[in-house]
Amino acid sequence: MLPDKGVKRLQRLASVLTDHIRYRHSYRGVVLSRKDAHVVIPRNSMSSR
Repeated sequence: MLPDKGVKRLQRLASVLTDHIRYRHSYRGVVLSRKDAHVVIPRNSMSSR
């Protein structure tokens, strides 16, 4: 068993990752493969700013 701190940190990390993925997928309207994601993310951050 992990100590409480470790569990909380893991849960927060997991929720951040899932939120990020969910946002990107809903924004793009497609499920991206990892290879695509590396190409798409920098472009989005550049064009949005």
